Amino acid sequence: MTQPEWRPGQDPVPGQPLPPQYQQQPPAGYGQVGVPAEPLGPPRRVVDAGKLWAGGFATALVAALIAVAGILIARGVLKIPVLSPKEQGAWGNASTLTYALVSFGVGLLATSSAARSLEAAASLVS
Repeated sequence: MTQPEWRPGQDPVPGQPLPPQYQQQPPAGYGQVGVPAEPLGPPRRVVDAGKLWAGGFATALVAALIAVAGILIARGVLKIPVLSPKEQGAWGNASTLTYALVSFGVGLLATSSAARSLEAAASLVS
């Protein structure tokens, strides 16, 4: 008489091992030498400071260019004397450069504020 073949869902046949695909395997990685038995807390988010500041610099540059473009369009195309008399022309006086630099500085200031907020949030998590 031959041993009956085991099928999924049946009780194992005494004296006959389960096929390898139905044997319980330990979870990969955990519990091995040098690896903790369980993950240590939730995964942490990591912010790349270089990418943060590069993005902040690019944003600040765009803000400065938008300030210059807005003033040029208002003065040159629409002939609206924004922040300077009509005699100054499209470029106006030094106030155009001032607005561009202030826009750039505010963009960098916003990036600095975001970096500090991310540091504070990271210290609360850990």
